[in-house]
Amino acid sequence: MKKTRNVNFEIMRILSMLFIIIWHILLWGKVTENCKNPAISLILNFINCIIMVHVNSFILLSGYFQSKSKIKISKIFKLLLQVVFYIFIMLIIAIKVGWITDYNIVTFMDNVLPSSVNKYWFIRCYLLMYILSDYLNFFISKMDQKKYKGFIMVSFLIMSILPFISGFKILSDPSYTFYFFIFLYFLGGYLRRYSIKDSYHFKNMSIKGYRLLMIIIFISCAIINHIMLYYSNNVAELSNLFSNIASRLRINYASSFTIIQTIAYFEIFKSFDFSIKDKLNKLIIKVSSSVFGIYLIHENPFIRQHLYILLGIDNGEFYGYTKILYVFVFAVIIFIGACIIELLRQLLFYLLSKIPIIKKIILCLKKYILSFNFNLNW
Repeated sequence: MKKTRNVNFEIMRILSMLFIIIWHILLWGKVTENCKNPAISLILNFINCIIMVHVNSFILLSGYFQSKSKIKISKIFKLLLQVVFYIFIMLIIAIKVGWITDYNIVTFMDNVLPSSVNKYWFIRCYLLMYILSDYLNFFISKMDQKKYKGFIMVSFLIMSILPFISGFKILSDPSYTFYFFIFLYFLGGYLRRYSIKDSYHFKNMSIKGYRLLMIIIFISCAIINHIMLYYSNNVAELSNLFSNIASRLRINYASSFTIIQTIAYFEIFKSFDFSIKDKLNKLIIKVSSSVFGIYLIHENPFIRQHLYILLGIDNGEFYGYTKILYVFVFAVIIFIGACIIELLRQLLFYLLSKIPIIKKIILCLKKYILSFNFNLNW
């Protein structure tokens, strides 16, 4: 039986990738750094606080769906091949246009091996989490709601509260670690098994009222993060004491309000039931399937330091409000351009997979993997 896709979550994936691109434009395009207008800086920082859910939302969705699925070896191979493909192609382009002049056979080998996945911190953490997903699902299946909730709360305390109150001395910021991804995976699995809307707190609330509540929570968390970010940026230089306080106020993926904001963001999209025509539905799913490729293209380490200069985003200090509009316009341009490239790559790989010799290699590889009897799906 063919699985149906939740188009609301596909739209969420697309929006989250747009958030990631905006985040990278503000960061690698040095928009926030080059802004010399205090009022615009406030707006840019608030945009940061709104889109801060981007990474967390992807992992939460992975836990939500993968917690009911089995690991597929083919998915690992496809992702590794996708990473190697873009790393290698972008390396060739960077060499051809003169962005890289110091290269040798070691450089090439380093970028055609699966180890090149290490160049993307997100992909590295995601793969480690995915490889462990069957074991994570086993633990999820063995916990009742009380134990599961307790596990989530203790993990939240360790991952978010403890680093904050200790000034990141007992435990450093876990935002970019695979064990934080595992926490979000368990959180997504919990939301799959025990719907917040169906709990006794909200079960009598209308879906529109519940959605409005989640929107209020989402915006409130963004505002609180914005206030914390403002004070962290303005009190750090006053004294050592204020510097220590400021370090705790800086927002990150693992901060309490960002996690709560991510849950609210997820629940907003979950509350929708979009009635979309079949052709548009297929288009949304197709675009959603390209988001990993979009990430790999625009965040490529050989490209990103030059991309924003080429687009005219990173061109020195600025004071005008039009730069904010540029951020959103170029985010859409980057998204569409990278999406087209990724869809062409998917078509290329599909056509290559139909070549008899390649089909035979894939079949032999599949038989070899399955011969180990690890109870894995291809």
